[in-house]
Amino acid sequence: LTINTDGSYSFAPVLNFNGTVPQVTYTVSDGTNTANSTLDITVNPINDAPVAVNDNYTTNEDTSVTLTPLTGDSDVDGDTLTITSINGTALTPGTLQTITVPNGIVTVTSGGAISFAPTANYNGSSTFAYVISDGNGETATANQIIT
Repeated sequence: LTINTDGSYSFAPVLNFNGTVPQVTYTVSDGTNTANSTLDITVNPINDAPVAVNDNYTTNEDTSVTLTPLTGDSDVDGDTLTITSINGTALTPGTLQTITVPNGIVTVTSGGAISFAPTANYNGSSTFAYVISDGNGETATANQIIT
């Protein structure tokens, strides 16, 4: 809290702080008289974007692998994260979907389980993006990397 000589003040909370700041009692004087008062500050919360991180998996040729994209992803606000798209294809919750990605197919079951099946006889890497949402308008993008 900074109180300026003209009586104005500024307050810069630490990153992601919200809530009530402890009350400040202050005294002003004109050289003859004094007056006491208090200052109450409340910092309202804002929605912060989630953080998505790249995930790495290893599988053998012609062998599917289960993907867990939300592992390691986070939201400082504690919002529930959901995957909204894979490789540019929007996901529809509760629906079986197959999505073509580089060098394979991603399957999303109606229950939300996700797997990657490499193209037959392919060995090498496959990388594709996914987008997460915090349900409050913020999103983040990261990659699934399979070798």
